[in-house]
Amino acid sequence: MSTRGKILLLSFFGVCVLAGFGVYQWHESALDDLAVEDLPYSGPLLSVIDEYLTAVPPDRVGAEARLTGMPDWDRDRIVAVLAARGDKDSRLLAIAVARRFRDRPIPRIVLAKLVLKDPDAKVKEAAKKALNGEPP
Repeated sequence: MSTRGKILLLSFFGVCVLAGFGVYQWHESALDDLAVEDLPYSGPLLSVIDEYLTAVPPDRVGAEARLTGMPDWDRDRIVAVLAARGDKDSRLLAIAVARRFRDRPIPRIVLAKLVLKDPDAKVKEAAKKALNGEPP
């Protein structure tokens, strides 16, 4: 094999190694993004909603209006956090907001989980009506 052929062969292997490393790095960053997306939501917007719910008396209407105006990504994840909480008011607020956005995947999943797994019959019934598009 000539010197030129050896150089071309080594160059080809070098490009293959670099391409493989690039694909590996892309795959790792995609997995990191998925892991971050699966973390429970926490942030300043959730604190704002908590302020509405901890006020005396709780301001569910204000919290619902604030949640409705949020960007989709934040709103959907806050609804999922509220639905997972133990207090009934948070779950009912999650149902009220998810009712409006039940065509999006996360609110629909939240409603379905509440219908199947919630221990409170009132919450189950409200989630079932919201999932079916019936009035509250």
